[in-house]
Amino acid sequence: MASEQKEYKVGEIAEKDGQYQCVVCGHVMDLKAGDIFVVCPVCKAGSEGGPKGPDEGVWVFIG
Repeated sequence: MASEQKEYKVGEIAEKDGQYQCVVCGHVMDLKAGDIFVVCPVCKAGSEGGPKGPDEGVWVFIG
């Protein structure tokens, strides 16, 4: 059974170092533990006008 990936919202804090991918457009960002998730710079997911609302998860850890 496949587990669902945890989605992180804009403003949340990265739990570990690694690459995180936007679930909307696939843009990848390198973050360090303690970094704050931001609105996707490519598709603006996580913002009022973006493809996902500001209260929805935008980022997933990919490695």
